[in-house]
Amino acid sequence: MQEAEAENWYWYKITEQGGICLFRVFGTLPEIFVPETLFGKTVTELGSYCFSETEKAGDFEVCSDNLMGQEAKGLFQKLLRQKKIRCLCGEYLEKVSLPKSIKAIGNCCFYRCSRLTGLTVGNGLSEIGSDAFMNCRRLREIVVLGSVTEPSGLKQILGQRSLETRVEFITGHKTEAALLYPEYSETYDEIGPAHIFELNITGEGFRARQCFHEGVVGLSQYDAVFVQAQAEESVRTLCYMAGLRLFYPVGVTEESKQRYEDYLREHAAQVIEVLVKEQNLKMLQFFGEKGYLGNREMKRGVQFAASGGWTEGAALLLQIQQKWRAGEKKEKYSFDEF
Repeated sequence: MQEAEAENWYWYKITEQGGICLFRVFGTLPEIFVPETLFGKTVTELGSYCFSETEKAGDFEVCSDNLMGQEAKGLFQKLLRQKKIRCLCGEYLEKVSLPKSIKAIGNCCFYRCSRLTGLTVGNGLSEIGSDAFMNCRRLREIVVLGSVTEPSGLKQILGQRSLETRVEFITGHKTEAALLYPEYSETYDEIGPAHIFELNITGEGFRARQCFHEGVVGLSQYDAVFVQAQAEESVRTLCYMAGLRLFYPVGVTEESKQRYEDYLREHAAQVIEVLVKEQNLKMLQFFGEKGYLGNREMKRGVQFAASGGWTEGAALLLQIQQKWRAGEKKEKYSFDEF
């Protein structure tokens, strides 16, 4: 019984193509890794309202990761009555990882999953139903299993997300690229007595979301957005837009690289405050070792980190400064010229 409780359970149907469409997922944890196959059949779809709290009606088959048929139905009902498993949906759900085999997700699939913070999808996902991510206010992290140079359903997902969203592309268990899509807002202004409404869009996040060609991210287009973004976006947003492109420099031209580096150096004092405040050790180390943060800014960062009780950050900045001093001393007393 304990092994059955630890499994995930599913309501499902066999599609016309012979794959599996999931309509409900049950388990014990708010994080779910949807399997690629169940009993030899490939999981290809998520049905409408799959992870929402909307009541489901219909004739579905029941299985777990390791059990199917009548035995599965009986045990599932028993576990559900005993409250040893629950529906993974709505406000309970926090993270969902979908396999590369998933090609489609239905309408309102994640409707009102207000605590959902992370979503992993394969680059084979191409069909996304309407309002699939409605009221997913905390969803800010998306991982795409595939190369940034390959087609994916990312544009469709981002088209339903106006909030700031960080996207990571993973190939071979390594991050190939990461992009930050800023938040944007839409408002309508009424023009004259004819009740004609004009759409106004604020924020460069909308423009960044248009940088796709046949499902592939247009990296050069995305980098070009940074020019206008400097006039409209916050230092924090620009810091991460630039930092992620420099940290994972796939497709970055020399011109774009120079633009990103110039911005970080010119706003080093504000950038270091952002990174220390958010305790981003990885980016802080990268910026420091690349020289995007000057000595004065580094000292300020040490003080800021120490005053906030972040000893790890303060120690890192001091360590980077020591490397600089050691390098300067070595260069000063070099005997190469003799």
